[in-house]
Amino acid sequence: MSDLKHRKDIDGLRAIAVLSVILFHMNPNWLPGGFLGVDIFFVISGFLITKIIHSQVTTNSFNFYDFYTRRMKRILPAFFTVVLSCLVIGYFLLIPYDYDKLGKSALSTVFFISNIYFARAAGGYFETNDTLPLLHTWSLSVEEQYYFIWPIILMILLKFGIKQKALILLLSVVALISFAGATVLAITDTPLAKWNYYMLPSRVGELLIGSMLALLLNYGYQLRNKNVWSLAGALLILISFVLVDGHSVFPGINALWACLGTAFILASAPNNIVNRALSIKPLTYIGLISYSLYLWHWPILAFIRYTNPNIQALEYLSSNQLLFAGVLTWLLAHMTFKLIESKSRFVKKR
Repeated sequence: MSDLKHRKDIDGLRAIAVLSVILFHMNPNWLPGGFLGVDIFFVISGFLITKIIHSQVTTNSFNFYDFYTRRMKRILPAFFTVVLSCLVIGYFLLIPYDYDKLGKSALSTVFFISNIYFARAAGGYFETNDTLPLLHTWSLSVEEQYYFIWPIILMILLKFGIKQKALILLLSVVALISFAGATVLAITDTPLAKWNYYMLPSRVGELLIGSMLALLLNYGYQLRNKNVWSLAGALLILISFVLVDGHSVFPGINALWACLGTAFILASAPNNIVNRALSIKPLTYIGLISYSLYLWHWPILAFIRYTNPNIQALEYLSSNQLLFAGVLTWLLAHMTFKLIESKSRFVKKR
């Protein structure tokens, strides 16, 4: 179980992911492909969850109740804090019609189907949805749907004695189908196109990249020339941030490069230049509070835009508004991590 110990470089990767998303949401011109931070999160999530599940299943120590209890303690307290805060603030700021929409979206988050709700109600992700306070929860719903399905599938496959190579091959085929299907939907004008961005089938390939990497490492496979692979991974992520934007074919093929870059960095640990750089204290601190940062940043930006009567004419928020949003996001995230996240995950079962 020593492989499951805390990795500071993963905290650093989380920091890069959440900062890129926040920068993109503040002003897309600052980092055109910043929304790919969500895809980096997907790879990390698939990697960590599979490494834990596979290690426990192979040692006959996996328990569904314990697994889902840990997940709930990890995500729900901070998550519901933000959702309830949005409902309270929205009551005073939103007109009745918009508050009704907020209530419906909040209800969808409780059952982790907000990705389905927003696919139906909001349409394409890059359309004008900047004032929907809970729009960002779609990615959390995708992750939780994966967490509900993947442990069961993996346990069944392992219990039936599937061989290592056959398992990796099977998952590779599923991932390729996911990336190919998402790409096709992204370039075609069909009713399903607006669902493409939000749905698990279009994103499962990204999560499976992390899952396959975890399995390969658990099976004993290791990269050679880790410095080269880690640098290649960092370059792939950087190029994706710059060259991919809201007008690119997405999701699908253009999500693959940042996902592979993330996988290369994860597989290159621990001692190489990139992983050491990701382990510096400022990045690991941001990584530790990245979940709370992600939860808070979008509602704050959405409410500011909603209450700004000139936002459509100005298109982007002012420097003062962005500074206020950034400071408030950090302050609430820090407090949420210290007072809620860091305590709730250690609450004992009864």
